[in-house]
Amino acid sequence: MTTLGFPKSHRLLRPADYSQVFDRVTYKVPHRNFLILAAPNSLGHARIGLIFSKRNVKLAVQRNRIKRQVRETFRHETALPALDIVILGRQ
Repeated sequence: MTTLGFPKSHRLLRPADYSQVFDRVTYKVPHRNFLILAAPNSLGHARIGLIFSKRNVKLAVQRNRIKRQVRETFRHETALPALDIVILGRQ
């Protein structure tokens, strides 16, 4: 049985990590509710960062629920390539 944890090594933590993705965008996937940006990394596994502003999603309860659902989906995907992924929320 495999453990499906979500360690800190799979998260974008520092502002420098986010700015690297914004500066080196290789993949851009627009959606009605999200904008997904991705850039390759040299770590051998994917990392994710979430940006949901109060301007786009008004209530904190809604923002937290969306972030939990996105993190859970990412956590269950084990076959992702070595990418840094940033998910931006839209209105």
